[in-house]
Amino acid sequence: MRVVRVRRVSPPPPSFLGGSPPRPPSKGRWYIPSDSKRLKGAREGEPHRSEPDLCARRISNEPGSTALPAAGGSETRTQPAPHEMEQTEVLKPRTLADLIRILHRLFAGDEVNVEEVQAIMEAYESDPTEWAMYAKFDQYRYTRNLVDQGNGKFNLMILCWGEGHGSSPKEGEKRKALGKKTLNVKWIFSMCSIHDHTNSHCFLKMLQGNLKETLFAWPDKKSNEMVKKSERVLRENQCAYINDSIGLHRVENISHTEPAVSLHLYSPPFDTCHAFDQRTGHKNKVTMTFHSKFGIRTPYATSGSLENN
Repeated sequence: MRVVRVRRVSPPPPSFLGGSPPRPPSKGRWYIPSDSKRLKGAREGEPHRSEPDLCARRISNEPGSTALPAAGGSETRTQPAPHEMEQTEVLKPRTLADLIRILHRLFAGDEVNVEEVQAIMEAYESDPTEWAMYAKFDQYRYTRNLVDQGNGKFNLMILCWGEGHGSSPKEGEKRKALGKKTLNVKWIFSMCSIHDHTNSHCFLKMLQGNLKETLFAWPDKKSNEMVKKSERVLRENQCAYINDSIGLHRVENISHTEPAVSLHLYSPPFDTCHAFDQRTGHKNKVTMTFHSKFGIRTPYATSGSLENN
């Protein structure tokens, strides 16, 4: 049986360098490893630099820490003292049910390790026979389908993306969607647009197909076009992570021949976020709804209910 060896760390609450992030994750203590800056730079295709970073990291002069040279640069980073680390073995989740059980165990305590959650989600190998009951598509838009509520600590859901579904729906799709009495122009603006994540930690695991993720910087107070930081294509079984200190993003299925299915974990759960106009940076508060819950189609939403990811 394959084993994924992970490290559980219990550090003091992390400090933020360079000021507070726009919307720092809250509710519970999360540990973002001290080399997350390097990982973030690799994510954006940038060289490692020593400027202050918005990602949470530990300070080298904290008690019980050892300063080490960071990989790829002269900056120092820290490593928890041996007494702070607990070596744990987490079995590789062989099924979706295994993954859900392991996630419940990881979220049972007061502290959660970002890399641990991401490693477990990435270790799960997608099997359509296990998640097909949750994968409910819509002809005109992507859908959000609730799989598990995580005892109130997280939401696990499957998002289904038809061919070409993304944040900039074609004019024909807009007209068709607007023809539905339950939808409105505000929903069209928010539909898979550039968005934040409302103080939440967010993990995205590809189950089928590919999705394009475009990362944007937070807009300034002026009415200017938003700045694109990076873009990448997420492929089957890859897992990505984002929180509001990293930036805003847009996710879309750019294929015109293949649908896509992705597994998302949000902690803490949230039902509202902000969608941003790429041309001006202006934001609009939107409310998300579920297309289905636990494999059962939910009633149609009212005109005041919106969806986003």
